[in-house]
Amino acid sequence: MRDDVRFTVPLGPLGRLGEPVARHRLRWLVDYHADALKELAEGEGWQRFLDG
Repeated sequence: MRDDVRFTVPLGPLGRLGEPVARHRLRWLVDYHADALKELAEGEGWQRFLDG
């Protein structure tokens, strides 16, 4: 699986000052999501999504 995230920060030059923080936070979010999906798929947790 591959996530492709594109974003632009608001507020022009002022927003670009916060871009490294936003980029770091987005990377953390994507990594967290990937780890959670992997754990769910490889463990027993996926069974709770089955009907019956």
